[in-house]
Amino acid sequence: MDDGFVGLIFSVFNEDKATKHNKIQVTCFQSREVNSSYQRVEVPLHIVPSYSISPACLSPLVDLPKILLQEEEEAYASVSDGEHQDLLTRVHNASVYTKSVCHVMEMVSGPLVHNLECRLVANQQRIQELKQEKAQLQEKLKAYERTKMLPV
Repeated sequence: MDDGFVGLIFSVFNEDKATKHNKIQVTCFQSREVNSSYQRVEVPLHIVPSYSISPACLSPLVDLPKILLQEEEEAYASVSDGEHQDLLTRVHNASVYTKSVCHVMEMVSGPLVHNLECRLVANQQRIQELKQEKAQLQEKLKAYERTKMLPV
């Protein structure tokens, strides 16, 4: 570490032993010079929720399963030479490929779709809240306009 060093560590594969659920941990720190040596100093991290996903974030999320599936296809193509393999080897290779594709779907696409579905529900709730707020504000505006129209 040197002067100005900043570190972010994302630990995404931590399983809670008691609940068997995965948990995500983020550590943020920077280096500071203390007595002619650099030491790690924790930096507070504030995560601000967002109602939308920027295209810069959404595009890689959508592309990741495609890339992983392409890698699986290439690996399968490199070992599946149908002409020189017996039936059992071809069936085995095809089943390993199918298992790998299912694993990609389970580990990447499944959680991504679940997250997007949860975000959709949250956004729909937010729309309803905003519609209610709009109706309340319109009622206040009408009441204000009625008071302005009364003779003094």
